[in-house]
Amino acid sequence: MSNVINFKTDNKTKKQAQKIAQEMGLSLSSVLNVMLLNFIKRKTLFISLNHEEPTDYLLDLLRESENEIKKNALSPKFRKSKEAIKWLNK
Repeated sequence: MSNVINFKTDNKTKKQAQKIAQEMGLSLSSVLNVMLLNFIKRKTLFISLNHEEPTDYLLDLLRESENEIKKNALSPKFRKSKEAIKWLNK
């Protein structure tokens, strides 16, 4: 027996999801059913954003790291934690 689940989403999201599902030869209903079954089976929510864009904050950190590497301003390797603590405290 099939049941109907209603939920709200904006029109743009629905249209994009329908288009992608159609390109994959699926209905949006099939995609959502697979997601629900996966959620039940794994008791986990898996989210993947294939086109993630790094934040400005992350880009700044990466630039800072690159500059430190160019200047060779990196910490040395330590064999013991006491050596690392000593180096950090200078």
